[in-house]
Amino acid sequence: MSSGKVCAILGRRLAKHELLTLTIEAGIGLAGFAGIAVVLSGDSRNWSPAEKLRIGTMLFLALYAVFGAFLCLYLLRHFEGVPASRISSGISFAILLFANMVVLKKSRTPFREGDPTINRRLAYILWGLFMAVAIFQLMNAAGLFRDAFAAYFASLIFLLLFAAFLFVRILFVRPGMQG
Repeated sequence: MSSGKVCAILGRRLAKHELLTLTIEAGIGLAGFAGIAVVLSGDSRNWSPAEKLRIGTMLFLALYAVFGAFLCLYLLRHFEGVPASRISSGISFAILLFANMVVLKKSRTPFREGDPTINRRLAYILWGLFMAVAIFQLMNAAGLFRDAFAAYFASLIFLLLFAAFLFVRILFVRPGMQG
């Protein structure tokens, strides 16, 4: 998959910097939605550890996608001939691996307390997908994909979709609605 095929729906090829700028805009929008979710959810002092983890994860993913897009955009614009997507993927792998460890450690509290707002199966599936993105970044940094930019861009979009899923879950799924 080439980076031009990523936006075939729009009817024209977008340049790499345009795709990264769109990613930045979407990430900032989702970070703003995290603020909206906080306001609509009520008093944060009454939140369960699971709700705090969801909001924190959503904000991290949105801002991380913004950081990743800015990093790649900076490398593309200021360093000609540098494999910006591969360097960005290597840095992304390190950050995502660390974030996975932090999320795993913080998610133990709601599990131990038997929090009714958390669905264990869904949490493990989402954590596995999050870890898969980190491994995907490692593979991209190692040069296993022909079009490094398309792979990097797809991973940023996946993280934004994950953040959007958390936003919908925060707003519409209440503790009594889960099974």
